[in-house]
Amino acid sequence: ARTVMEEALGVQLELIKTDSVLFLPHLAMLLENLGHIYYNQRELRKAQAHYEQAIFIWRDLVAHNPEGAYAKAASTLGALALVYRDYGQPAQADTLFRQSLFLLRQLAAQQPGKYDADLATTLGNLGLLYSDWADAATADDWLRESGAIWQQLFQANPLTYQPDLARNLQNRGRLYVMNGQWALADSCLGEAMNLYAELEAQQPGAYQGLIAATLNLQGVRFEKTGKPLEAMRIYEEVIGMREKLAARNPEMYEPELWTSYMNVLVLLKNRMLATGDTSLRSEGKKLWQELKTRMDAHPDIAAGEGELIQSIRKDVGYFEAFFANADADFLTREAALAAANFYEENAGRSGKPEERLALQQLAVDTLRAAFGKLKGDSTLSLRLGQALGGLGTYAAFAGDFEKAESSVREALQYAPGESWLFIPLASSLVFQGKLEAAKTIYMEWMNKPYYKDDTFKNIFLRDLQQLEALGFSHPAVEEARAFLQKE
Repeated sequence: ARTVMEEALGVQLELIKTDSVLFLPHLAMLLENLGHIYYNQRELRKAQAHYEQAIFIWRDLVAHNPEGAYAKAASTLGALALVYRDYGQPAQADTLFRQSLFLLRQLAAQQPGKYDADLATTLGNLGLLYSDWADAATADDWLRESGAIWQQLFQANPLTYQPDLARNLQNRGRLYVMNGQWALADSCLGEAMNLYAELEAQQPGAYQGLIAATLNLQGVRFEKTGKPLEAMRIYEEVIGMREKLAARNPEMYEPELWTSYMNVLVLLKNRMLATGDTSLRSEGKKLWQELKTRMDAHPDIAAGEGELIQSIRKDVGYFEAFFANADADFLTREAALAAANFYEENAGRSGKPEERLALQQLAVDTLRAAFGKLKGDSTLSLRLGQALGGLGTYAAFAGDFEKAESSVREALQYAPGESWLFIPLASSLVFQGKLEAAKTIYMEWMNKPYYKDDTFKNIFLRDLQQLEALGFSHPAVEEARAFLQKE
């Protein structure tokens, strides 16, 4: 089909020279259809170019056939938005989806009912985009509005719209799984699975891909709720299903199969980190090799431009190193690093000073315990120093400048190369009235470059200002500021 359409494109380009008004719509439709083929074959750059050319033509044709041109432009804008979504550029995708939605709402207002399916599709795509964009409330709004339309269409015509309603429920279930809304997730995924089962009974084999995707979400739900064995059972079932699907359509299903392998590898890694069980290492190596073999067998797919494929390529390298090095010491180090990262991420999200300090202290304690077992480990030493620096920074933000100073001084013992540590150290000294000690740090660092075109002097001044904005004060602050500005 691709070859035939590419040849037809050449013919259409010749025909528009004879009558552009007559043949331009055919050219635009051909460009869009070729874009769909390239998109499905994961040639995103080609898909993008063809969609953009089609949109340009539809906009030119508005004067001749406003409704038809608007409808086709809305369709092509939505297709182009999917390309940008797959590039990992959500802002551009959002703009394009909204342009498509604007046109469809206008058309739906003029002809109620005619464009409902197109409207529901675009709303659903926006919901998925916002799900991945970590805006759960907005995503839920889009998906619920889409689902209401699909429900109405399904009631009027079940045979036609049951797959669309099931897909909407699946996507809502995905959102709720991602956000820990377990009751809603179970309800939506259960309804979706029932609808898919009915469809599969009517057309055996036609809905295996969607059933596998819904099962996979149920596996994620088990994994997130601390049931790794149940999750593993489901992931292995999904791998079996996707292997059969990939044999028939590798372009569509190989990437999904690779993500299933990744799911199992993550489970194995987490079990090893939680238990220290190195016997799982051989199982992980075997599974990683199976994944690598499949990717090597499909080099064109593995070299794809989309965000998913790029993420898989990166993770394959990570898991190769993980299972190659996963001895007892390695697991101790990695478990501590993972736990510390978790505590620090939550500390960074917290708006409560006491909670931030407590979480950062847990990160420090975790890294200190691991470093005690692995004396001299350079990675743990660096991370412990960084965590102590973070603890000192949060202590300063909470007004405990004595703790801030002691934490940062200890941090420098573990990570002497982390020059940023001198910023919270100097500020903590100033707010304790230890001005001469702070000046010593200022003299050494103030004229050195900090980041890009900035200098330590500017950062020192900003840090003092930020602490003052939080309500802290000391007579030494003005003298410190004058010293920095004079020098």
